[in-house]
Amino acid sequence: MIDANTDTTPAPAARPFAHLHCHTHFSLLDGVNRIPELVTQVKNLGMNSIAMTDHGNLGGAMEFYNTCLLYTSPSPRDRG
Repeated sequence: MIDANTDTTPAPAARPFAHLHCHTHFSLLDGVNRIPELVTQVKNLGMNSIAMTDHGNLGGAMEFYNTCLLYTSPSPRDRG
């Protein structure tokens, strides 16, 4: 049993985590996540990475890439 008063588990921000199985609305009949909302939620949860694993197509790849670029610091677009 874990005692909440003596638990030394690191806070979530101290433990890196990335979802490596995530479908977007481009994965027909399997995903409901819209890319901008997904990336925003990932950042709000303190995560710094996520994998898009849609089935059978790369239809959302550029939208995913461009949306993720908005959250990188500094932005690769600003490097010249």
